[in-house]
Amino acid sequence: MNISKSIIINQPIDFVWKILAEDFDQAHLWMGFVKRSYELDAAPRTSDAPVAGRVCEFKDDPKALYAEEVITEFNKKDHYIVFEVVPKNAPGLLPLKKNVVKATLVDLGDNQTKVLWVSTPELKPMGIILSPLLKMGLGKTFADILKDLKKYCEGLSHSENKVA
Repeated sequence: MNISKSIIINQPIDFVWKILAEDFDQAHLWMGFVKRSYELDAAPRTSDAPVAGRVCEFKDDPKALYAEEVITEFNKKDHYIVFEVVPKNAPGLLPLKKNVVKATLVDLGDNQTKVLWVSTPELKPMGIILSPLLKMGLGKTFADILKDLKKYCEGLSHSENKVA
């Protein structure tokens, strides 16, 4: 199952790339449901990636569900990043084993960037049975993530997010 979403952000491609990819471990700044995010250093770093990955915590409770996200591809030249999301402390009924996300940025000119988000969830047997419902729910979640990214990017000025 693949789930694809996209959004247009009114900022230049390098500006959006910095927030989405170069500051990968800072997702809590823009992703609404992430309470805290920080660098995951327990995984080998992909060449050119600024960090190996990130941990995203959704609640203040250390026993609550969280995600470890490992960067598997990082291509600054072509503006795409691939990362694997693995739920941790997940309840047994969670129908998702892991999720592979490829986020690609496309320069539309006129200081506009299109973000393409393609997700390939790996489901447990119960998830396969529920896949139509999961596709709908995950699709909404990914659309919300992109809306959060757009709101954050468009709320910043170029001076607030220096592009190297």
